[in-house]
Amino acid sequence: MHQVAKRFGISDTEFAYIKARHVTAAKRNPYEVLGIDPSISNDGLKSHYRKLVADNHPDKLMARGVPKEFVAIATEKIAAINEAYGEIAKERGI
Repeated sequence: MHQVAKRFGISDTEFAYIKARHVTAAKRNPYEVLGIDPSISNDGLKSHYRKLVADNHPDKLMARGVPKEFVAIATEKIAAINEAYGEIAKERGI
């Protein structure tokens, strides 16, 4: 993993974040999917989640006229983001 991140010029943490959102695994770490540290506050979590949804929402991309392939990727990303947030929210009781 370190070599891949280095080759692309990104940190190991950023690589883990990208990988967690795009590689299907039996059990993905929801904190990695969202690109956050488990110590984040509930308010910080909600704020970060809302930003991710706003940045990756397929409807916004369609309105900008991006190719269908990008919309399909965004749909998968939103599903992963929502699933991860749901797991964390359930775990925290929020």
